[in-house]
Amino acid sequence: MKKLIDHLPLTVPWGIAVDPSSKCNFQCQYCPTSNKDVIKNDQRGIMSFGLYKKIVDDIHCMNGKIESLKLWKDGEPFLNPDIIEFIRYAKEKDVAKEVRITTNGSLLHKYAEHIVNAELDWIMISFISNKEAAYKEHANSEKMRNIVINNTERLRIEREKRRLNKPFIAVKMCKYPFITDNDIKEFKTLFQDIADTIIIHDEPMNWDNSHKTDLTLGAKPENLHVKKVCPFAWYQLNINYNGLVSICPVDWSFKTVIGDVNTESLSDIWSGSKMKDFKRMFAYQDLQHNNACKNCNYYYYTSDNIDSYVINSKAYDNV
Repeated sequence: MKKLIDHLPLTVPWGIAVDPSSKCNFQCQYCPTSNKDVIKNDQRGIMSFGLYKKIVDDIHCMNGKIESLKLWKDGEPFLNPDIIEFIRYAKEKDVAKEVRITTNGSLLHKYAEHIVNAELDWIMISFISNKEAAYKEHANSEKMRNIVINNTERLRIEREKRRLNKPFIAVKMCKYPFITDNDIKEFKTLFQDIADTIIIHDEPMNWDNSHKTDLTLGAKPENLHVKKVCPFAWYQLNINYNGLVSICPVDWSFKTVIGDVNTESLSDIWSGSKMKDFKRMFAYQDLQHNNACKNCNYYYYTSDNIDSYVINSKAYDNV
């Protein structure tokens, strides 16, 4: 795995996340999307295909192909009726080495064949629990557990029918307090012949800690690798459904916005003054004025540590 610190500064982002939909058909108690304390109604919507094309065209005009175009952020991407066209257009313009999607898996039965034909590179299906009761509590339907399993298997079958090796299929489950060790064992057994990889998130996060609700459902974080600098500003941009560009991938309430792709190019935003000001905030550890950053530990979970690059180099051009 490449270390970010060995490649700084980057001329183009490694990753760009685009949010096709900030709406979701689930109401998970551990997710900010379904919580009005975190995301207001006017912060939910569906990205237009016209805006998306402008974003991809902007990426195409940047100085080099990005590593990853991620078609998700706050909501369920398959609620956007143009999502297959999103995939196709990105692949046609060849803007990224990989096009990726994360989904709750509930709508894959409608799109499995089209996903394979569009040549999506990678897909992650988020699985709540082996227990039907957990799906009823968080997704409003106890039948949804089996639907997600069947949909994941259907995607695998569609891929194999065409003798293709993509999309690469990943499934993940987070070890919330209602998840037992036996649940994890059953989860791995369930998907061992369906998914290409199985991921367990050991520690649920409280996202940016700027809201009242405890989205960890009572879990206490352990084994955190404390860092002074959030690495996201040095390698990633996140574009909300309405075109506002955030630095933080979990900026659910638009507190780290540094531009608007409706009126600005991604290149100008990436190299612009607001981005530099954000980086300077971490270089000088002046986080108390940003409500999303001052109490956040989300970036503690990332593998990259660029503290020495940022903190030890106060020069404006090096942050």
